[in-house]
Amino acid sequence: MNGGDIANRLDKEWLVLSPAEIAAMLGVTGEELMEYCGKLYPGMDLRYKAIGSEGRDGVILDVLKRLESGAFTASGRERLPHWEKGWGESLGKFEEELDDKALIPAYVRPGGILRINGGYARGADSFLELSFYTLLRTTLFSKYFSGVESVYEFGCGTGYNLVMLARMYPEKNLFGLDWASTSVKLVDRIAAHYKFRLAGFRFDMYNPDYNLSMPPGSAVLTLNSMEQLGGKWESFLNFLLLKKPALCVHAEPFAELYNQDSLIDYLALKYHRARGYLNGFLTKLVELERAGRIEILTVNRVPFGSCFHEGYSIAAWRPLPGAGEPGNT
Repeated sequence: MNGGDIANRLDKEWLVLSPAEIAAMLGVTGEELMEYCGKLYPGMDLRYKAIGSEGRDGVILDVLKRLESGAFTASGRERLPHWEKGWGESLGKFEEELDDKALIPAYVRPGGILRINGGYARGADSFLELSFYTLLRTTLFSKYFSGVESVYEFGCGTGYNLVMLARMYPEKNLFGLDWASTSVKLVDRIAAHYKFRLAGFRFDMYNPDYNLSMPPGSAVLTLNSMEQLGGKWESFLNFLLLKKPALCVHAEPFAELYNQDSLIDYLALKYHRARGYLNGFLTKLVELERAGRIEILTVNRVPFGSCFHEGYSIAAWRPLPGAGEPGNT
């Protein structure tokens, strides 16, 4: 077998996330995906190798051992000092580098094992998850935010999503809200450096500030932030029902979307519970729609994530007239 034959055989071992496959994962058509991401997709290495049965057993065993060891820290109110420190480090890094790469969230890790379409895999490019994350955000922001006046991102962290939004929609008013003061400082520093129409505000989703102004035509975004609320999302939902934004878009891990008869899904659910992630929110949205108080535009499981869970599933909805006052959820 010559060198060319070996290269061809190895190349055939790689699978590729095609536009049609990514579109299906994100709940759009292939044409929509290329309309939104046509300039990005060709430059990305989206090859991966599925992990076979022998390797799969090793991954599952490792996940089980880590779950049983109690290695995972649960989310909650007491974690505020952790986020103050983390976003403060991001602020320092951005001040030093003045580069978007300093803003990439720590949960988008290079390398490692991924979950793709219900199985485990490894990417040819160590930044496969970041590439997918870029395609997901570009698709979400293109599909849902082109017609709104303002976007409020709650739990904005490093401001990484707001940078993308500001470049896509320089004419829109953008707001980054987070309970960590270091995050607010970072958002304001980003705005000053890039001269974006962007402002940071301190906001605690556990204890919403009803004095926050949200004019008509505003949209709400949460991306891997409501997960930290666990089962304590009612106050924030009441806030949204009262403020009646034009649109609410969430990309979060939703426990309701896992199949408990699947071993890999069941492990993800155990991880989800160990971390104290979002619980019951999606079920409540369905109840509110049945009561005629909101309209759900989409609920879409996104079968991509780390080896532990799927963190990017999508729910979009809007309050209907008379959605209710605080305390009525």
